[in-house]
Amino acid sequence: MSEQRFEARKKALRQRLEANPEDREALFDLGQTCMDDHDPTEALRWFREAWRLDFDNSRIANAMGDASFDLELYDDAATWYRQAATLDPRFAEAWLNLANALMELGRWEEAEGVLRRTIDLEAGFDEAFLYLGICQLRQNRPLEAKRTLLEALAREPEEFQTYVALSDCCLRLGDLEGAIKACEDALGYVVEMEELDILLESLRLAGLSPERAEAMRRQAENSPRRARSGGKGRARRVGG
Repeated sequence: MSEQRFEARKKALRQRLEANPEDREALFDLGQTCMDDHDPTEALRWFREAWRLDFDNSRIANAMGDASFDLELYDDAATWYRQAATLDPRFAEAWLNLANALMELGRWEEAEGVLRRTIDLEAGFDEAFLYLGICQLRQNRPLEAKRTLLEALAREPEEFQTYVALSDCCLRLGDLEGAIKACEDALGYVVEMEELDILLESLRLAGLSPERAEAMRRQAENSPRRARSGGKGRARRVGG
């Protein structure tokens, strides 16, 4: 959506609120429009107003978590996501979001439990398997993490961060060739070259030759996916 369309949408919603300051849907929609326009501070303002009028609405609580998360207020985000999940225990998205906030806080064991609950509620959340594998890896369980990450890849084979985590698993298990293969498989799915550089540096330290690392980097830079996106993108964050 263009900036002009965002502003037109906001203007229309503000006009609704001038006519009825307690229009809950308008308050929520205005907050969501601000989120879509990458303004979580303003979004939080409108979500708070919606929450004041509808304080048992799990959707609003989840949105408050989203705005807090984007502001890197991870404790607040976790509190709001937990509130959303408490209000609606079958709200799988809120549980998944809670796990992501807990990962940002380094609370890996707690996040793992939340992820298992998410998967029980909605097995179709493919990204939950990536997050679960990372939680297991951060708790120094690379063999278990590897099995989970292979499941994640079977579900979502174009997720670059899964290959990164799988490569890390293989390195921890002393399998350099497996780590290199995971990296090679990832080259067509690179979003941010900085992430690839971190992975390649780990492989160099484990024994990958500088020449091979550079060749892999060039391959990623020239991949059709990066050409289509102009080499830009926003990678999903999966915890500190």
